[in-house]
Amino acid sequence: MGIQDINQESSASDKRQLMKRLIYEINAFEALLESGLFETDIRRIGAEQEMFLVDQTGRPAPISVEILEKLNDPHFTTELARFNLEFNLDPLVLEGRCFHEMECEINRLLKKVRGVAEDLDANVVLAGILPTHHMDVTSLIMNFWIRKRVMKQKLSPRQSMLFSVGISIPVNVF
Repeated sequence: MGIQDINQESSASDKRQLMKRLIYEINAFEALLESGLFETDIRRIGAEQEMFLVDQTGRPAPISVEILEKLNDPHFTTELARFNLEFNLDPLVLEGRCFHEMECEINRLLKKVRGVAEDLDANVVLAGILPTHHMDVTSLIMNFWIRKRVMKQKLSPRQSMLFSVGISIPVNVF
């Protein structure tokens, strides 16, 4: 599901191949569920933190790939735009001081990414939305929404068909 090559001119053969891949993935997930490989006797908690990268003037800084290379830490990954990053916390057993442990890990990872961003003359901002409505950021983002619309059209010729698609984006896309 990590391939981002969606062509609006897909042939019937391409559509069949895509559907075969989707069915294979769904069957694999179903086999995992049926095999009992998911934990049921313990409760865990995990979290992710999304971040915006901005320059010294507060404008988006498209340096996520450079930061990831310098971090060299599997906790960090890209987001859709080149001025976004995310880190994922290690899962913890949901008991005792787990929220304190989460706070400590968040602070450690934030300190790490902020140090690397500072070396690249950038800052890390934790915000729900970076206000870019007044800026031309088209060169800073992957055109995800057009890809999503095309995928929906190709997978669901009838609007009543519902489905969910998960997309994983490799670092070297940008």
